[in-house]
Amino acid sequence: MSSTFKKYIETREYNSVNENYENRNLSLFQNMVVYIGGITTTSLIIGFIAAIISYYYFCINFLVDYKDNNKECIGQIWNYILTTLICFVVISFSLGGVQTDINKNEDYNTNQKSYAFIIIGMIWVSLGIWGITETNDRECQEIIDTSIWTFANTISIIHVLIGFLTFMINYLN
Repeated sequence: MSSTFKKYIETREYNSVNENYENRNLSLFQNMVVYIGGITTTSLIIGFIAAIISYYYFCINFLVDYKDNNKECIGQIWNYILTTLICFVVISFSLGGVQTDINKNEDYNTNQKSYAFIIIGMIWVSLGIWGITETNDRECQEIIDTSIWTFANTISIIHVLIGFLTFMINYLN
C-alpha cells in the first residue's frame, strides 16, 4: 500500500495533489462567478443610470424644441411630457424618502408601505393612460411622424408597464 492510502485509513484525511488541484479549480470557478456577477451588476446599474439621464435629456430637449408650436395636439403632448417629467422627479424623491424612513424605523408599518406602492402604481398607470389617449387622438393625425409624438407614445407605454410592475411587486411582497 502507498503511504498516502495508509495515512487516509489511519487519520481519515486525504490530501493528494489531485484533491488540492480540484479545490483550487473550484475556488477559481467560484471567484470567476463572483467577478462576472459583479461586472454584470455594475453594468446594469450604469445602464440604468444612463437610461435615466437619457430620459431627462430627451424630455427637456423635446420640451424646448416644441415650445413655440401652438397646435392644439402638440400643446397637449407637450403638457403630458412636462407633467411626466415633474412626476418622475417627485416620485423618485418620495421613494427615496420612504425607503430611508423604513431603514431608520424598525416599527414601520408594512401596510403604510403597501399603500404607498399602490398610490405610486396608480399614478404611473394613470399617467400612462393619459399619454396613450393623447397620442392616439384621432383629430391629431398630422403629428404622428414627429419626434415628440414618438417620445410621448413610448414613455406612456413605459409608464403603464412601470405601474403594473409596481402593483405586482407590492402584491408579491
